[in-house]
Amino acid sequence: MDRTLIWVLPVLIFLILPKSSSEDENVRKALVQFMEKLSAGHGQNGQNRGWDISSDPCNSTWKGVDCLGSQNVKRIVLNKLNLTGIFDAAAVCTAKSLLVLSLKENNISGVIPDEIGNCKRLSHLYVGGSRFTGDIPDTISQLRSLKRLDVSNNNFSGELPDMSRIPGLLTFFAEKNQLSGAIPDFDFSYLQEFSVANNNFSGPIPDVKSKFGEDSFTVKNLLLDYKNKSKRETIKGVKKGRVVNESKEPSSNSSESRTGGNRSQYSITSAEAGTTSSSLVVLPSPVVKDLKFEDLLRAPAELLGRGKHGSSYKAMLDNATILAVKRMKDLGISAEEFKSRLQRIGQVKHPRVLPPVAFYCSGQEKLLDPRMVKYLTGEADSMLQRVLQRP
Repeated sequence: MDRTLIWVLPVLIFLILPKSSSEDENVRKALVQFMEKLSAGHGQNGQNRGWDISSDPCNSTWKGVDCLGSQNVKRIVLNKLNLTGIFDAAAVCTAKSLLVLSLKENNISGVIPDEIGNCKRLSHLYVGGSRFTGDIPDTISQLRSLKRLDVSNNNFSGELPDMSRIPGLLTFFAEKNQLSGAIPDFDFSYLQEFSVANNNFSGPIPDVKSKFGEDSFTVKNLLLDYKNKSKRETIKGVKKGRVVNESKEPSSNSSESRTGGNRSQYSITSAEAGTTSSSLVVLPSPVVKDLKFEDLLRAPAELLGRGKHGSSYKAMLDNATILAVKRMKDLGISAEEFKSRLQRIGQVKHPRVLPPVAFYCSGQEKLLDPRMVKYLTGEADSMLQRVLQRP
């Protein structure tokens, strides 16, 4: 009997929790203070965006705030709001469950305070495209859960902190600043995207000529080969440093996709990592219309648990969309059977199950990528298993 892998991915997962007051008053006060300072002290701006101490950020209309179905603030996204104030890291980091903070393309000035290190669970930090100055604080390297960091297009100066202390960092963008000194070591075994272009670095950089050729040093983007990071050469006054592969998208067969062991804690791997986006059939849906197979492969993931029917993961795409991943084994059905049974799943009536929106089939693995399961556990999990196994 053939072994078959089936992944089930909904676009969003909402944990079923009793509705009650979420963040306490001290956290709400701190978050309102955070918004007031971002708004250059104009409190009315914060109120206009729904940030009000008298309301619950998880059960109201705080602009840019998402609790992802829980009782605590998980995500704050305030991009392109023409914010002109300063960044109060101490205030925002009182939200201890914060995972995503994005302030891209504003006019925020001042420094990133050392207190950013208090956001211990932060996995995504985006502050690119503003007017930040000063050093990138060393305390950023204390964010051990950080997966993606974008500080590009600002006026940061000084040397980069020791980013190798962050295990599992996938993205680091710091181009178009005034950074100087040597480019520090990075853990390239996980890194997918890396850019330090248009800065004032000097000293050793990874030797990439063996992979990308001499031309990679004459164009604006310098492509770094993370497989050969032990080979280094010295270049003074580096103004180049775009680091991704030639397709400008991390490849599904990169070194990260092939890494076993500890990597499963951070991302979802495929038995056929070389598969291209064309292998993923996306059904008509505005939710995942631009979804690519590579997006799924490189998404950092957290193992939630193992059960009778396989393992469950929580993954996060680059756009901070949360996915639930249910990986099931030993179903013993062919690709043709799998496709036909997807039709049955689409007909399932259950408050926790939504129709599938995409699928992928190969000889080794089958991937069902739906906006399908709000919370895949218990009765919904067992029901789905019965539908897939039913002849």
